[in-house]
Amino acid sequence: MKSGYGAPSSTVVVYLKDSNGYLKASAQATVDWGYWYVYFEEDILPGDILEMDNSGMVTSMTVQDLSVTANPSTDIVSGSAPANSWASLYISNYNESYETDLAIGADGTFALDLSATFDVQHMTSVYLEWYNNEGDGVETSYRVPGVGAYEGYDYGYGYSSLYDTLVNLDLYDASYNLKATAAITTTSYGYFYTAGFCNAGATVDVALGDSLYSPDSSVPVVAVYKAIDVDNDVIYGSAYPYAVLYITPRSPSNNWYWGSEQVTADASGVFSLNYSGMIDLQAGDYATVTWIGSEGDRVYYLASSVSNTGSVAITSYPDAARPNSSVYIGWEMSGGVQQMYSYLRWDTASHACDRNYRYSAGAYSGEGGQYSGSFTAPAAGTIYVSAYGYIDGYQVWSPEIAIPVEWMAPVITNPVNGTTNDNTPTLEGFGPPGYAIEFYGTGWTYLGSTTVSAEGEFSYTLPAALSEGENLIAAYVPDFSLVSNTVYLTVDSSLMVDPNHIFFTDRDNRFRIHDDQGYANLGGQIWIRPNDTAEIELPVRTCQDMYGVTLTVGAVVYPMYYAGDEIWVGSFLLPSSNYAIIANINCGGTVTDILLTYGLIDPDGYVYDAKEGWIMQGAQVTCYRYNETTGVFEEWDAATWDQFNPQWTDSDGYYSFVVPPGQYKVKASNPGYIDAESPVLTVVDAPIHFNIPMYYISNYTYLALVTK
Repeated sequence: MKSGYGAPSSTVVVYLKDSNGYLKASAQATVDWGYWYVYFEEDILPGDILEMDNSGMVTSMTVQDLSVTANPSTDIVSGSAPANSWASLYISNYNESYETDLAIGADGTFALDLSATFDVQHMTSVYLEWYNNEGDGVETSYRVPGVGAYEGYDYGYGYSSLYDTLVNLDLYDASYNLKATAAITTTSYGYFYTAGFCNAGATVDVALGDSLYSPDSSVPVVAVYKAIDVDNDVIYGSAYPYAVLYITPRSPSNNWYWGSEQVTADASGVFSLNYSGMIDLQAGDYATVTWIGSEGDRVYYLASSVSNTGSVAITSYPDAARPNSSVYIGWEMSGGVQQMYSYLRWDTASHACDRNYRYSAGAYSGEGGQYSGSFTAPAAGTIYVSAYGYIDGYQVWSPEIAIPVEWMAPVITNPVNGTTNDNTPTLEGFGPPGYAIEFYGTGWTYLGSTTVSAEGEFSYTLPAALSEGENLIAAYVPDFSLVSNTVYLTVDSSLMVDPNHIFFTDRDNRFRIHDDQGYANLGGQIWIRPNDTAEIELPVRTCQDMYGVTLTVGAVVYPMYYAGDEIWVGSFLLPSSNYAIIANINCGGTVTDILLTYGLIDPDGYVYDAKEGWIMQGAQVTCYRYNETTGVFEEWDAATWDQFNPQWTDSDGYYSFVVPPGQYKVKASNPGYIDAESPVLTVVDAPIHFNIPMYYISNYTYLALVTK
């Protein structure tokens, strides 16, 4: 990570160059409260140059070679930095810290004896900071090897002297019988972590009396019993006599994290901390109790105020995933008193036992413990997915699900049904990776073929011109006899703009114009929320002497800018009433006005309380598509089109699906409300817009039928 300071709310551009001044990477960041940071995937090496441009103010520095290490046996910290310079040292344990300035000798080394000042232990953190004469600096760090265990969550972690190396983390019981071994690859700085332990396919708990061994250290899970009395605001328990513990309470309901307090057990091993007058402990609050061994290795224990009654379940996932395409998952936390946050994990091998999934996925939270997330599927194999959350302090995992990665029927995603002025369009979409895909036109006329990429995508520009007028285009994979969707494409080479590739973007939702039949044709419609700023991409392909393009939206004219490849771009503010969007194209001094679309300020597209009228945030909205083969509405496969299904409404109650041709229904649900469903909606290639009213269950009065 690279960081620094700049003018508040400004933008900085950071360049990473090698010692010869050649650019290796660049990144951009917004200065937040005067501070900024960026990440580079490329390694930063001694001699590299970092350069920052903050609104024309340029600052640069050369990366210096620093090193630091600490010896827990001698309490000596040593290292290297530029000769005859100054550096700052910061060193810390769990409960103490020390900092000082260092004079670097003529040989570029230093050695500091802290035996009278600071106790260097396992897991001690050491930071060395060096600054040049202009105040720009370089930092390096070191962690003393050690190991830690979490009895409540059953995981192990720590630091090793072996970097980027496969090591074993061994768990032994109180009789020194091996319970489980976790094989872990350390990071480039020696860190290791296992989310759980497994033996013969069964999950193994980290229990009191166990011992955890790493390549460099070990720690006993000493017997510590703990409890929370919420009525009297007391955290108490027992350990061995005079044990020193550190207690850190947390309240999810009040969103506070109390600082760590040290407590020493009495001669009987009993300890107690009374927070009366400081903290009002509630049901669902919890605490972490930490014990630190004589060498600095650690054990963490969970103290919860309630028993574990929470659960996490994956509620929405595809039957199969298309290779190298997006996979969308929905899951739910339920039960318990206080639900905190939740995450999604996945891998290409099962980890139902040890939960050591290699990959994380983005998580988006909704109301009622609902979450959604997505990730990109591999090219082949099976995906194993699990979600976990924190409920009343407990870490709760969902059952693992398996999603096969399968070769499905190819899909042409571009162009779409409608009109284009390009008679040799580029066909884009998905198909089985590595296999030949053929394209056919009207009357099953062969148009050409290509090979689907290893990422499962294809892009093929037709070599021969399509005929003017309507054309039918489909894709075919001969190895599996798979046929794609059919695209109905009308070619009109006389048009100045390409209706099929006019794109609008509103709140990260990118979509085309569509007419009453759902086709991308000029004069169609778009739905965008009023008072939003939207963006437009406009392809202009038939003018050889372009003077410029403007955009008229309602009564306001907006400038447009050339972005290359015959594409003009611009942005505009949506009016609060219906409006027309007109492209004003100046070709050779002659201005041609082309009606692109009618924008509809349509109140559709949100979920609301039918009685009170207020917008409903966090409602789950699911889109269903009519299956002509089965005759039933089935949950729409949004993953193929890089969307979420279901969705959870945002702060203005809004939802939006962009779908291929077909008939659809949308269904909304929210805890405490009766499920609501739309009528059949025949819409294509544009957001499905239908206001969904929901009725609170208590708004209904049920009358008993009495006979006599």
